[in-house]
Amino acid sequence: TKVPFVSQKVEYAVSVDNTKSNIPADFSIGGIPVHKRDTGTLYIELENELTDLSFACEDSNYLKRYNVNVEKSKYADQFIIHVSEKPSVITLKKKYTTTHYTWLCNILNDAEFLRIYVRRELEKRNMPSYIEYLPLVESNYNPNAKSSSGALGMWQFMLNSVKPFLTCNEYIDERKDPWYSTQAALSKLQDNYKMFKDWPLAITAYNCGAGSLSRTLKKSEKKDFWYLVENNLLSSQASSYFQKLLAIADICENQEFYGFYFPTARNYLGKTKDYPTDDFDYITVTTSVNLKDLAYEMRLDEQTLLNLNLSLIKGVTPPHTKCKIGLPAKIKKTAEYALENLN
Repeated sequence: TKVPFVSQKVEYAVSVDNTKSNIPADFSIGGIPVHKRDTGTLYIELENELTDLSFACEDSNYLKRYNVNVEKSKYADQFIIHVSEKPSVITLKKKYTTTHYTWLCNILNDAEFLRIYVRRELEKRNMPSYIEYLPLVESNYNPNAKSSSGALGMWQFMLNSVKPFLTCNEYIDERKDPWYSTQAALSKLQDNYKMFKDWPLAITAYNCGAGSLSRTLKKSEKKDFWYLVENNLLSSQASSYFQKLLAIADICENQEFYGFYFPTARNYLGKTKDYPTDDFDYITVTTSVNLKDLAYEMRLDEQTLLNLNLSLIKGVTPPHTKCKIGLPAKIKKTAEYALENLN
């Protein structure tokens, strides 16, 4: 049985006209059980992406008999379940399970460390789990990726879109830092969601720009991603962006159903691997420090230090400016002694 690739349950609040007779214990809406909290409030949960709530409601005699109303509860605001069986998405899924299968597996495997970090941050922010695959669509999860248009980093920020999220100057470009840029990208996606109230639109706006999408929606009869696609109101790039995400997330999260193996970044119990993806030390400096010299004084592999400070694009901290240097965990004292020797 296929499971929905969107793992979060969608909760709907259920209210009942109390003037009617008592609700039976096995009360359901279109076969979906209605649960009761200790406070007396009723709710239902949808876990199947193919469940059509409107059809279920129309099909339920209980709704008419007990005058029941169903609406999204506050817990469901950000969780939209999407059907991934559109012909264009099916074509993409076929591509990712045939000609691009090895390519996709290699990226998912190489990006395991960063995927775990993104996954945990999405959980902290209560955002849809499938956004974990968005950096794959953006950059193949490559912090050093640079597009022909000048977009940079794992999340492909353009220089004109970094404010107020990231710092970019002669010495620092936080677009290249996977930790800073992830925080920035997720904040930007949340801002988009607040604007459009819809995750497919919010994600599409990340690609084409919120202003551009707003102008497109003004010309559209419906504020719906698939309507925009089917009526050619989006550019080909913006149209395919969310669909690529949808296809990759579906086959990766439902690999048993599709009969393919993809790296999951989970252990044999299905839990996310226990890697300390953001367990670092930092030292703050106010002078120009060459990272290669610091690594030498610390007897630390040079590339290790550079990888933790990808935003320092010249390999040195800016002069006369307070700046943090990322370090492997538990060696802050060693770094401080090394800095004294350098000075």
